[in-house]
Amino acid sequence: MTEIEPFLHPETADLLQTMYSAEALPGTESETPVKILRNTRISVPQGAAIHALIRGMPALRTLEIGFAYGYSTIWILDAHRVHPEAVHIAVDPFEKTGWGGIGLRAIEQLSYVPKTCFRWMENPSIHALTSLIRDGELFDLIYIDGAHLFDFIMVDIFLCDKLLKPEGLMILDDMWLGAVQRAVRFTETNRAYVREQNAESNIAVLRKLRDDDRAWDHYVDF
Repeated sequence: MTEIEPFLHPETADLLQTMYSAEALPGTESETPVKILRNTRISVPQGAAIHALIRGMPALRTLEIGFAYGYSTIWILDAHRVHPEAVHIAVDPFEKTGWGGIGLRAIEQLSYVPKTCFRWMENPSIHALTSLIRDGELFDLIYIDGAHLFDFIMVDIFLCDKLLKPEGLMILDDMWLGAVQRAVRFTETNRAYVREQNAESNIAVLRKLRDDDRAWDHYVDF
């Protein structure tokens, strides 16, 4: 991580070094560290890419589907640190029951994160996103890394589109999966999104051009 550490707060750099090297991490739901599944975390280059996108926009309101161990959340919160008014919301119904509260515990270790900056929603994404839509929330950048079944991904994309501002970014993780590739192809061909060039092959970065204005019978094969 040496090459990207100059962009990180020292607390973030130390925490990420620990998290990426650990076999088990402390959580809020266990007195002992919980063994982690390494294939569920984003890589350092992926985290750095998302960090750079948020800083470059800048994206002051961000949303994340899938919280888990908190790796991506830590990258995102660090990117927000120069904007005290920034807000990040993470959605994950299994944060405590499935992931041991590791992400929540990690965020507690970042003293620079104001309480107003981070919110965790303990709901399935279909309910959490619908609630945010009902409340009129809008975001600059949305990162989707939740359930990886094709129909679940498409529901997340459909609902997240209603929450994403025009010119905002939608990022999908795990492009090695056919279901994610297929969902991205549909979004590129049938919705007002354009794929941004991105050096990290495991994420797709889609820029929203405008709100949905399709004819009622629009369909392009994908």
